[in-house]
Amino acid sequence: MNRSRRVAANTGTFCAPLPAIVAAVRAAGFDGLEVWSRDLTDTYGGARGVASLLREAGLEIPAFQLLRDYEGSDRPRAERLAEAEELFEQMIDLGTDTLLVCATADPRSMPDLEAHVRDLRALADLARARGLRIGFEPLSWSRWVSTYEQAWACVEAVDRPNFGLVIDTFHVFSRGSSLRIVDRIAIEKVFMVQLCNAVTMPLPVIEIARHHRRFPADGEWPVHELVQRLEARGFEGFYSIEVFNDAYKTRDPAEIAAQAYRSFCGLFVESRAEAGA
Repeated sequence: MNRSRRVAANTGTFCAPLPAIVAAVRAAGFDGLEVWSRDLTDTYGGARGVASLLREAGLEIPAFQLLRDYEGSDRPRAERLAEAEELFEQMIDLGTDTLLVCATADPRSMPDLEAHVRDLRALADLARARGLRIGFEPLSWSRWVSTYEQAWACVEAVDRPNFGLVIDTFHVFSRGSSLRIVDRIAIEKVFMVQLCNAVTMPLPVIEIARHHRRFPADGEWPVHELVQRLEARGFEGFYSIEVFNDAYKTRDPAEIAAQAYRSFCGLFVESRAEAGA
């Protein structure tokens, strides 16, 4: 595999103590690990302790999760920005520069998309003052911005250099978006690409997303084609394997990390085979 590619795992894929996850991910060949705010417990010394643990393992932290239901909220903006400020402080201690922000799914949120843009612009400006970035991600069940077509329009409207997209293949394919959207997004605005796959199931999309995702080369969706399009346009950022699957969490983290890494490598084998066909 091309070792210029960088790929991270996600702590949400595993059910194990953080040191065991870190060891498994590093042994499998990953370059980084996405960390959640819930990982920063006193058990591991908070943000600085987690940073030290990953640094000793040679792992980067490409993104920090998560800020939810921020834009369009009926809560005062100052209160919401104070919540973000706490996350920024943790990020600085972790040594990571990208905060993942999911488009609001709050049913009480306002439908005024111009107000959403103003909220997100204020968040981006606050992050920029600290040298941080905002990676915006639409969820398939988000209230107002649930597709990448809508999310890209939002990024263009916010118009800040540190405000871009996190592309999650689950939310691309589960919404039936055309892969042409990948060709429209300015490649410098793709801050990270989260990879997973899935198979057809008679379940609500939110249930599949949270409990039945599969590794990127192990499902029905043409994830390899999305990756191929991004790389053809010069994407050089981090990939991350974001897979939430209840069955995976019952298994040895070393086994799951190795399977995840093999599946990631398999995407490029499939891409090369298509190119030579």
